Amino acid sequence: MPNLEVVLLTGRTRRQGVGLELGKLSDVYQESTTRIRLDAKDLEKVGVKPEETVLVKTDYGSVVLLAVIASRSRPGIAFIPYGPWSNLLIGGGTDSTGMPSSKGLKAVITPAPDKKVLTLRELIAEQRAVAKPLSTKPQKT
Repeated sequence: MPNLEVVLLTGRTRRQGVGLELGKLSDVYQESTTRIRLDAKDLEKVGVKPEETVLVKTDYGSVVLLAVIASRSRPGIAFIPYGPWSNLLIGGGTDSTGMPSSKGLKAVITPAPDKKVLTLRELIAEQRAVAKPLSTKPQKT
């Protein structure tokens, strides 16, 4: 399967903010935070259609998300709204800023047609089962 290297950005969106007000278990929140926004050309390069699942990996972790076409995009740039899913991709180190670095991370995207996006309850259960401490350094692969 083809891989696609991108620069990953995470941040707030209006819809994610509305979802926070409704609750993290709300459909609005989970739908807004489980999608990775990519340029249409990047989706084509990796052989994925909109709303298909992809595995997103960084040096800190990996997660399955739905790929969607970004309304404002550039090839090589990916965006994920802040949330539990994006948190699996960023490290815990803050470099004394109080906020983990969540912009400009190198990520690799791979088609994942046999995987599903976990609900928040499933994601939490999975993370509890692994019970690994939050990393401040890249994982060795």
